[in-house]
Parts: sequence; C-alpha cells; structure tokens
Amino acid sequence: MRVESVGAGPTWVAGLTDAALLDRFGAGAFQRGRAYARGRAVQTLQLTERVIDAWVSGGQPEPYDVWIVAGGTTFDGGCSCPVGGDCKHVVAVLLTTRSWLEQQRGAVARQTADWEDRLAGLLIPEPDRPPLGLRLERAGGGQDGLRVTPVTAGARGRWIKTGVTWSQLHRGYSRVFVFLTRPERAVRSSDTHTAASGADAAAGDRLTPDTSILCT
Repeated sequence: MRVESVGAGPTWVAGLTDAALLDRFGAGAFQRGRAYARGRAVQTLQLTERVIDAWVSGGQPEPYDVWIVAGGTTFDGGCSCPVGGDCKHVVAVLLTTRSWLEQQRGAVARQTADWEDRLAGLLIPEPDRPPLGLRLERAGGGQDGLRVTPVTAGARGRWIKTGVTWSQLHRGYSRVFVFLTRPERAVRSSDTHTAASGADAAAGDRLTPDTSILCT
C-alpha cells in the first residue's frame, strides 16, 4: 500500500472506535469493510488533516475512488461504487487509515525508547559515585577567562571543593563531557586530565560566564 501524508494526517480517525463505525454504517457494511481492510484491498492513501482520498480494489477491474472529509464532529464519505457513500469501501479506508496511524505512533514510541536507552548511561549517575560538577570562577589577578575547579555535593546539599581533586577525578570518573552552550563547542575525553587541560586552554577566549559544563 502506498501512503502519502501531509503532516500527521487525519489524527481524528484514531478516535473512531469499532462501536462508532458500527453505529454509523451498520453491521453489514462494517463487517464487509473490515474484511476488505484485512484483505489489504486499500491500494493507496492520500492523507491530510481533514481529507482522505483512497483507491480500493473491489468487484470491478478498476479500483473504486473513495473520499472522506471531516467537518466539525463528524465526517462525510463518498465512493465511486454503485452505493455511492457510507459503503464497505469507506469503512475499509477508515479502518486502514486508523491502523496506519497506530503504526506511526508505535514507530515514534520505539524511536523515543531507543534514544532514551542510548543516553541512559549518561543521564543516570552510577550509585557508587557522588554527584560531580565543575565550578567556574573569574581567573582574577589581571588574567582574562575563567578558572575551572571540580566540586562535589556536600552533606548539606551544597557544592564543595573538599574531597575532590583532578587526580581523584581521574580515578573515579572515566568520562568527562564539557558542553559549551554559547561557543557551540564540546570537548570529550576518556582522560580527565586531557579534558581539564582543554577546558583551561579554552578558558581565555572561548569560555564565558554563562557556559555550562557537565561531567559524568
């Protein structure tokens, strides 16, 4: 089946339950339309927010042209078959469109799960490691730039310098990620000292007071 969709397509179809379709089309048209949908009789779907246009295989050599237009809280359906509208072909198109929308939502959900899984190791701190941050201070002494100091969470929930040094950081943390928000530059190293040196080198002309740095 070929599908062409503008944007998210007719998302209102996702809210059409079997009970609602039975009430609208009757048991005969609904059951035959469901059989058509399961038999993949719908050849093409062209979808916009309010309009569905489709070709559906039927009892004739040429497929039937089906169109459905949403308006307000309801919709109108037409078909080139002898019935002319509210027929099994319209039901088949609605059920096929609903199934396609469900597949799209599932694909988005899987992509989101994959994205979260890939970042889980970065976003979730290991339980045996204390939280770590980098404190940025103006260099002072007539020097330009910022001084970078490792800090850790104290007992009172404040960031403190006691208990963490660059050498301790090297033993306790295998990765250091430095995110420079404004200069659009990121430094990553498996060696903490290398990353620290890179940050110091960049402090004079690249780091700014609103730069954020994250270590894991």
